[in-house]
Amino acid sequence: MQIVKIAVIDENEINMLFFRELFSRWNVELNVIHDVENSLIRLNIIKPKLLLVSTDLNIDYLKTLTFIVNRNYPIILYGEAKPSETITKLPRILGYIDNKFNVSLYSKLISKVVGSEFFVETKNQHIELVINDKIAVLEIGGHISWEKMHELKYKLIELFKNDVIGGLLIIFHEFENIESVKDSILHFFGFLEYTKIDPYVVKYLSMNKNIDEIIKEDELLKKIEKAESYADAFTKLQSLILDKSKLGMDIDFLRPESKLLEDVYDEYGNLIKKAGEVFSKDDIKNIKSRGISRIYHARDLSALGVSLNNIQSIKNSIEDVIIKQVEYSNDSENKKVEMHMGVSNKLVLIVEDDPGVQKLLSVVFDKIKIKYKIASNGDDGLKMAISYNPDLILLDLMLPGLNGVQFIKKYNEIRKKGRASIVVISGVNRPDVIKTLLQMGVKDYLLKPLDINVLMSRISKIFNVNG
Repeated sequence: MQIVKIAVIDENEINMLFFRELFSRWNVELNVIHDVENSLIRLNIIKPKLLLVSTDLNIDYLKTLTFIVNRNYPIILYGEAKPSETITKLPRILGYIDNKFNVSLYSKLISKVVGSEFFVETKNQHIELVINDKIAVLEIGGHISWEKMHELKYKLIELFKNDVIGGLLIIFHEFENIESVKDSILHFFGFLEYTKIDPYVVKYLSMNKNIDEIIKEDELLKKIEKAESYADAFTKLQSLILDKSKLGMDIDFLRPESKLLEDVYDEYGNLIKKAGEVFSKDDIKNIKSRGISRIYHARDLSALGVSLNNIQSIKNSIEDVIIKQVEYSNDSENKKVEMHMGVSNKLVLIVEDDPGVQKLLSVVFDKIKIKYKIASNGDDGLKMAISYNPDLILLDLMLPGLNGVQFIKKYNEIRKKGRASIVVISGVNRPDVIKTLLQMGVKDYLLKPLDINVLMSRISKIFNVNG
């Protein structure tokens, strides 16, 4: 069988290594061209079947590609920068791959030139990669090919290199081809050697002894810890890589019916589940309906300095938890407000019925010396907005009496001129609602649980603070 020649025009080291290993597997001869200006000379010597061209280079693409396609070379474009329609409609452009590590797409497009596919993706595979707060959770199972593990390897390399993630939990489900998957798994774990990351920031879960043996037999891989449970792995990774203002778990990461190893609290310190209990789907749905999107395990609160000796005192002492969170948060925006503007003449009206959010905002505003008033329902909030004429209104949507939307309508009707800027703070995450509110004149929309740094940034802009 004649070896297929492919030329690649790129300067990215990770991309080059991705192609070298992939094409070596496929018995394809790879020729790398770094000097674009002299590419035609190289092409005349190499005479490749086709070219792969990165869209992330600093070149005149229309001029370069027109020059190449006029020599009848087929081209596949790939990269983060989306090419213009003028470029993609050039003759001999086979397609554009925005997910540059998608092995299946390369195989399909290359087959248009060589006549057959090197790789056909199987349907009975399970691969899912989710990222939250710099922790990636990767689930793998089913019938897994070397090509898919290769794809995942380079996705992780780029995520670690670009500091998108700092920790990884791998969940190995049942493999249909476990006897033949060893080489693929070892190849996949090559991301450790390339990135030089500490294996301790990688955890794994598996019920398969074959996976355990593969990992234990390798000198580097045996440093990876096998976690006791999903929650155990996730909280350990958080304690390793996140600053303490980011402790906690996103509700979307909760696994229904998984037994808890420790007590769990909401972001205001309220105990919601005890060790040994499980979260049902209805439990999770109920928590979300209350505007809570983050939970804390007992060790998270310990890291924040909250005593766990008295459960009732935690529940009753919301202020302690919130103050600790504020102290651990990055207060660069707070300092910006405090240093660069006299905020003593500004007044913020907080229209919010949640005592936890009220306390959080009062602690922050006391700290940076912004005057504020608090209303616990929409009716009182409207009266105070008209009476006190604040500079900014922080408004919840789900309120007793007038709700947030009704509040805005009545406020706009009464106050025709000199209206305060309104920032909505809500657990409602619906694009249609957000769009409607912005059309009604709302300045911004922040989701609960509230990120203080984001709020300070928005206040800085509204009050025209220049850092």
